[in-house]
Amino acid sequence: MSAHTVTVKVEPDGIAAKIVVAGQPVSGDSLTLTESHGFASVAVTAPGYFPYRKLIELRGKETTVVVKLIPLPSQKKKPMPFVLLALVVIALVKLVTTCA
Repeated sequence: MSAHTVTVKVEPDGIAAKIVVAGQPVSGDSLTLTESHGFASVAVTAPGYFPYRKLIELRGKETTVVVKLIPLPSQKKKPMPFVLLALVVIALVKLVTTCA
């Protein structure tokens, strides 16, 4: 039975990502499996990004997986509807007081 190397390239560069291939943590960006055919799972997690999971087919001696992580929405955007609501209330109060 020959070995199979799985290389995982995470984008954007410089992210502190945790990579797991076939249930084994990857140090660096590649892992050599004893199986050379079949399927293996790839999971990548990083703070501030959506988790990535994929099932890959092992063919030949090497597989390269390019993972483009998608950032989570910023938590700072949530207060915006309250700010807009406050502005509308202030505008209504001014309108009522000037018309009265």
